[in-house]
Amino acid sequence: MAFAIRTTLEAIQSHVNSSGYVSECIIGEYTSAPMPSGLGIAASVIPMREETVMAFGATTRELHTVLLRLYRDWLSEPASSRDLPLEEAKGVILANLKGDLDLEGAAMSLDIAGMHSGGYSADWGRVEIGSTIFRVIDMTLPVIVDDSTAISA
Repeated sequence: MAFAIRTTLEAIQSHVNSSGYVSECIIGEYTSAPMPSGLGIAASVIPMREETVMAFGATTRELHTVLLRLYRDWLSEPASSRDLPLEEAKGVILANLKGDLDLEGAAMSLDIAGMHSGGYSADWGRVEIGSTIFRVIDMTLPVIVDDSTAISA
């Protein structure tokens, strides 16, 4: 039976939503500018890559790379503390994910330290959606999935 990525993506989305920092989180990429409330942070959970990293017996182990992107309006005020809420949100969300490495049983493990991947990483940047520029943090989440595909002769 093929691995159902939906459960994994929804588990990540659940951790984002429970962080208390993000007012809007979708699975997939935004096609129009998000309009988050509260701290002004939105998020998207985006599947990025899938690869088989091990085959054993009649099954495989796969690595699914998921991008968790946090967004905050570039022009948010005050400018001197624009990045601080994003950094705080990233820290809380990462702590939540580290506390649930198997993503509510949806995966074998988050590969935080890099057993089959480069491990967890976060990169800061900017993206434009529509006419709105966002400050973003791209959190790369490598997810190890056991027994993902049955191999037949």
